[in-house]
Amino acid sequence: MTIDFIINLISYLYTQAEKDARSKDKEINELMGKLHKYESKIIGLPEAVAEIKDCKLQIQIRDRYPIIIFLIILLVNLLALHGGKQCICGD
Repeated sequence: MTIDFIINLISYLYTQAEKDARSKDKEINELMGKLHKYESKIIGLPEAVAEIKDCKLQIQIRDRYPIIIFLIILLVNLLALHGGKQCICGD
């Protein structure tokens, strides 16, 4: 792997994280509207249960991002220690 490859990978992952963050922000706003409807008793329990299950799944996915970021940082640090030389892994 070269430094350029790592930089491109980090840039791509950062862009994806930004897209996900914007998507989650929109979703939070929509959920706040639904919460208001639940509290106002405009929609019922079955819809609320389905929404809670979906939110739990989204939280599980979101909680994996710190692991990905940690691995990227670790990889960059390893490359920096290796002096930026191309590394062939496996053998």
